[in-house]
Amino acid sequence: MRSRFLVKLGLSAATVFMLMALAICGYSADKQTIRLASEYPDKHPTIKNGVFPWIDEVSEKTDGNLKIQFFNPNTLAPVKEANAALMSGAADMIFKPSQMSARGKFPVSSVALLPFMNKTAESGSRMVWELYEKYPEMQKEFADMKVLWQWVSAPFEVHTTKKDIQTLEDIQGLKLIVWTGDLARMVSALGANPVETTPHDTYLSLQRGMADGVVCPIAPMKAYKISDVTKYHIILGLMTTHFYAGVNLDKWNSLPADMQQVLVDTTGLKMVEVSGKTLDAGAAKDTEWMKEKGHKFTVLSEEERAKWQAKTEPIVDEWIKKMEGQGFSNARQIVEDAYAISAK
Repeated sequence: MRSRFLVKLGLSAATVFMLMALAICGYSADKQTIRLASEYPDKHPTIKNGVFPWIDEVSEKTDGNLKIQFFNPNTLAPVKEANAALMSGAADMIFKPSQMSARGKFPVSSVALLPFMNKTAESGSRMVWELYEKYPEMQKEFADMKVLWQWVSAPFEVHTTKKDIQTLEDIQGLKLIVWTGDLARMVSALGANPVETTPHDTYLSLQRGMADGVVCPIAPMKAYKISDVTKYHIILGLMTTHFYAGVNLDKWNSLPADMQQVLVDTTGLKMVEVSGKTLDAGAAKDTEWMKEKGHKFTVLSEEERAKWQAKTEPIVDEWIKKMEGQGFSNARQIVEDAYAISAK
């Protein structure tokens, strides 16, 4: 009866069939595109093995009607201005380290950057997501975007071009490239001299002899060609960085409800774990690849690692005091929760 009525209105049988199919499956027929400005290049293990499969899954679950268009760093928007691009709508979605976004915008989330907290990206990623879901203070920091998931990088290690570091004494006075101010303070606390630049400029800086090494995760070294100019690697798990996948609120609100639900269903804890696992797997794979090329890896003994950690403990105390001074009376509890969750 309904079909005959629609036909009388001038609709073809094919159109009637399409409308009935849409009513059954519930997916919007409108084509939508989300322009994603990534901090990671397309060769990064998390992009290849985590994000691209997710993009395909979203397309499949929306019958191809929702397309996520991936942009390499500095193509859709300059890396340093990615958060501003998200706020203005120049980018619909970004992957961005919180500490490289607007200064002071994510104070509570910076707990993930404290020294010697996360031994793996997977455990650290679960930690930041659990904290985000538990503490309204963290949720408030992302109120101007729709957060799909969060994660942390693989642990930062020390990589040098010429010097084989074995002890804390060996690092004294070395010029080490760092990517954030938080890492610069840790490197200074250890007795080395930080040289701050971006991941994208690290290769040339090392190639030109502007520094003796770099403190960074293993996972992106191959993608950024850092492995081409380093030879010695000391594994200590100094710190991790905190990332978020955020969608512009206007863009999010413009999406049909069924597309929003697909994005929610395919992200959250699922992509938190995928991000962490792909980073750890990428680090393990690239470690073996570098060993085959003659690179030397040293894992600190627990006794030696304790010496390094002792040098950075004042940074944790300073973070707690700073946060309490900003009105976060539960700062110490947040730190204790973070270390406890990551240690699971």
